[in-house]
Amino acid sequence: MPLSFRVRVRNRLSQPACLVLEPWCRVCTLEPGGVTDIEVEGPEKNEVVNGKSVRGDGGFFPVELDAQSLVLWGWGRSNLDFVTPPVPPSVTVPPKPVSRFNLRLENARKTPARMLFEPGARVVLFKAEASEGRRVNVREILDIEVRISGAQRESSIPVMELDLDEQGLVVRMNESLCSVEHFGDVTKH
Repeated sequence: MPLSFRVRVRNRLSQPACLVLEPWCRVCTLEPGGVTDIEVEGPEKNEVVNGKSVRGDGGFFPVELDAQSLVLWGWGRSNLDFVTPPVPPSVTVPPKPVSRFNLRLENARKTPARMLFEPGARVVLFKAEASEGRRVNVREILDIEVRISGAQRESSIPVMELDLDEQGLVVRMNESLCSVEHFGDVTKH
């Protein structure tokens, strides 16, 4: 069953931020206060497409936070694209089957960052570690398994919103459309 959902990204920084969709290298500059939607489509893990099993990393959606940018990564046979300006809801579509994806939040900044995850206002602090008197980039990763409900939903309503701000990233899940199945622990790489 293919995944299809929308993500809204806001720039709450005081300067422009770069939003990158990889591996296509699609780039959008968000001015302070700017908003854009990203349409995400692709196969779930181990989905059957045209009678053949598509094995691999389907539904694994990494979000990488950098100094003045946010990088969203697609997976095998997926497509991510900008929808600017965000479109208001129009018509209701029939119920979709329940689907799941794994959201990976990664701090690629050379400085500490805060990830605020809502609902529940769970705060995750990513730290930069000192090494020989200087700061080094330690990639810290948090994996979250998300379930998108099978309820009737409008395809242009985002299942989550990502707000890039001075302290890091705020992730807001749309509780009427999805829920967190598993909230992992921070790991260092």
